[in-house]
Amino acid sequence: MLMKIFSFLLMFVACAFFATAQTGFAPRYVSKTKETKIKTTNKVQEPVKAPGDVLWEHDFNGELWAATSEDGMPVPSEAPEGWALTDGTGNGFYWRWDTVGSRGIFTSPSDADCHTPQVPLESETAENGFLILESDYFNSAFDCNSYTTDVLDASVVYEAGLDFSNNPSVHLIFTQWNRFCCSPFGDDVGAFFEVSTDGGTTWIKKHVEFGIINTGNPNTDGETKVDISNMVGGEANIQFRFRQLGLDSYHWEIDDLRFIEPFEHDILLMDYWNNYIEDYDGGAEEGGFANENDFEEGFYNYPWFMIKDFKSYVVSFQNNGSIDQSGVAHHVDVTKNGAPFTSFESDYGELATGVIDTTKTMGDFVPDGKGLYTIAHYTTADDQDQDLSNDTLKRDIVVGSGILSAVDYKHRDGSIMPSNWNSHVNGRGLGTRFELPEPSEHGDGTADYYVVEGLEFYLTSQRYSEQTELIENGGATMYAELYRFDETAQEWALIISSDEYTLQISDTASFVYIPYATDGSSEFLTEGGTYLTNLAFYGLWMDPFDREQSVYVGENMTQKVAIGATMLVDPGASGSDPVGWVNAGACIALHMDFSDPYPKTEYETTFYVTADGAAYEGATVKVAGIEVDTDTNGNAVFMLEDGVYPYAVDAEIFAELLEGEFTVDGAAQTVPVGLSSIFTVNTVDFNIYPNPSNGVFNVDVDGNATVTVMNVTGQVVENTTISGSQTITLDNVNAGVYFVRVQVGENVATKQLIIR
Repeated sequence: MLMKIFSFLLMFVACAFFATAQTGFAPRYVSKTKETKIKTTNKVQEPVKAPGDVLWEHDFNGELWAATSEDGMPVPSEAPEGWALTDGTGNGFYWRWDTVGSRGIFTSPSDADCHTPQVPLESETAENGFLILESDYFNSAFDCNSYTTDVLDASVVYEAGLDFSNNPSVHLIFTQWNRFCCSPFGDDVGAFFEVSTDGGTTWIKKHVEFGIINTGNPNTDGETKVDISNMVGGEANIQFRFRQLGLDSYHWEIDDLRFIEPFEHDILLMDYWNNYIEDYDGGAEEGGFANENDFEEGFYNYPWFMIKDFKSYVVSFQNNGSIDQSGVAHHVDVTKNGAPFTSFESDYGELATGVIDTTKTMGDFVPDGKGLYTIAHYTTADDQDQDLSNDTLKRDIVVGSGILSAVDYKHRDGSIMPSNWNSHVNGRGLGTRFELPEPSEHGDGTADYYVVEGLEFYLTSQRYSEQTELIENGGATMYAELYRFDETAQEWALIISSDEYTLQISDTASFVYIPYATDGSSEFLTEGGTYLTNLAFYGLWMDPFDREQSVYVGENMTQKVAIGATMLVDPGASGSDPVGWVNAGACIALHMDFSDPYPKTEYETTFYVTADGAAYEGATVKVAGIEVDTDTNGNAVFMLEDGVYPYAVDAEIFAELLEGEFTVDGAAQTVPVGLSSIFTVNTVDFNIYPNPSNGVFNVDVDGNATVTVMNVTGQVVENTTISGSQTITLDNVNAGVYFVRVQVGENVATKQLIIR
């Protein structure tokens, strides 16, 4: 039936990682400033390295590479010693060094000025630069009004040679940000890592594209790990290069290059799928879909009266170690507000080194009321995984009062419009397909029904002056629509729509709510089924290529989206199919209600936030996945049932995030939170040794301290109080990476500990 309803685009789904923090009972401050780690360049390889050690690394820093860029143009003759920048087409398209992101008509569209670059690559050493290949900029005319489609054959080559003769197993790790277009990928089209062991006469290559190809969003979450043992293992004279071949659009940036001696035992989780309502039986190959209908992913926000079963859980994983693994098992742990809720596991068996495969774990789970649920996937094997940093993937799901959203629509890092995929026509929109259970499945079953209220979306600041003028002149309008799929007629039927909403310039960079036009009957849904929301766009403007365009709405680009999470909907979907699924996390939410009240008793919990002793307005308080901003009185109010809840308070003018925990137990309460504008995070000066250790290690710290040891999933394995220098013994713990957190008063610091 799904293939009858939709025509899906065949594409890969990018991985996204969703982490939750486990907090203690006392409030603590966490710095929001990311620590910068400076890597050493051109390290000399030691004859023998231990598992996990770096064999050779390079971070493309400005001291060596800045001369390869002059006024934003490549200077390939200035490549550092041992390196070369090459162009195989003769069109002058080369890699170069920079500290900011790519330019070009498609990459940097902003008021017809395609010379303004995007944000820089998110790498650990971005502040000292990275290498960049700007396909867009090379093909964009200087006036940004025309575009050529010259393909690239550009490489950055390391010619000095590496010796891995003592290393039969080698893995490549590098950070990248890319978006590629436009040609069918194949053996001679794509983004490649290539190796020569005969002085550059012949080369073998491996695709290293990250994320979605030929469509979708830029991929900013890009630490890429590749097993290259069959290319370089045991070789003594290795040259390598990164090469873009046969593509003409967008960009590729790379940084923080490392070759490592892999661990013997290391299973890498690549992607996950949580099958909601339906258990899809199709398989996945090489980490991507073998069939578009194989997997159904849950959304981010659900109203409590819509939630149903999660049926099965799938992961794509790779043996990233140097030897075969036996006894591999897939585990699924579900928590509610940080506390254990349910768990499942299944055996997989043998996994040969380098092999990518999938496994599915069965197990029904239905969220028990409102709250923040986290579905965590991880693996175990007969031999303990030696790198626990890459074997867990998590997904947050919020069950709340009355909002349905595929992604966390309050968090935006991109923008989209219907004409991202097709030239715009009036009435084309962005929609979400979802399954609505029969009303009798929730409530008391007596004439229960749903009430649909409206659509909310985030309208971004528009990129082009023509878009702004369109809004200012009253020419940009929206409609909110809701369709239901008629199983008998096999077509969509319009259930309810809104009055025309004319955008105002004051709507930009804000949330816009469009209520449905109620008539006393259409807004009441008395049956379940397959539904489709739609935000229809009206108002046209012409881009420099004479294509009809619309306005932009917000998008969450970093959160994994469901099949059907965003549909490109043609005007008048009744009697026809939508255009199909597109990979985008549109910031659109359906507001709805249910005829019966929430069946559990809730109590009013008020956060009273002060700064320097005065009520603070505008702080964001997050509890159970719900965010509420404090009002003029410094209050943020939540309705919560009994339970233990972690919380986080964030305020823009402060550099600290305040986290803590509280309990609701049969009564309303107030949680006071005090901030200080002069508060600074004072870290604790402490040492741990030996590191790595066998589970017995020393902590040196001045004064009395609380020491907490956690594994990579946040589970506390040891919590003790010490005074001065003291030995700590961890009993019955597996080898791997752990975190030692030391707190002295309000001062906190954390260091990594490796146990072997």
